[in-house]
Amino acid sequence: MIKKISIALALSTGLLAGIPAFAQTTTASLSSSALSCVASAVATRESSLVTAYSSFSQEMQSAYSVRASALAKAWTLTDAKTRNKANKAAWSAFNSARSTANKHWNTARNAAWAKFKKDVSTCKAPISSTDSSNSSSESSGN
Repeated sequence: MIKKISIALALSTGLLAGIPAFAQTTTASLSSSALSCVASAVATRESSLVTAYSSFSQEMQSAYSVRASALAKAWTLTDAKTRNKANKAAWSAFNSARSTANKHWNTARNAAWAKFKKDVSTCKAPISSTDSSNSSSESSGN
């Protein structure tokens, strides 16, 4: 049994080693106007993303600050029922604020990438020359 597995593994490895890689490479050079156009589109996109993430960060800081104050106040209450209700309200408000911040970030992020794709389409540069495929690397805000 082990001998059969070893033979099968050796054959499959040998076959795979004989298959050439078909990776796409871009060797075409871009005109200076296309380079400038793409660079401008990238700069605009990145500026929009920085602004959007700064807003997201501020919204989250506010949500945490409000939650901290509400929880601090809740833990001064001596009645357990009232305290638990205040704790739940603090967490509920936080979750709502976090959700809103995430929606704002995702909307702004998607808008920045959509504008970039529209802007770069006018540059007459091959899509492989842009970094559009990296859009999934962005933080989702969740």
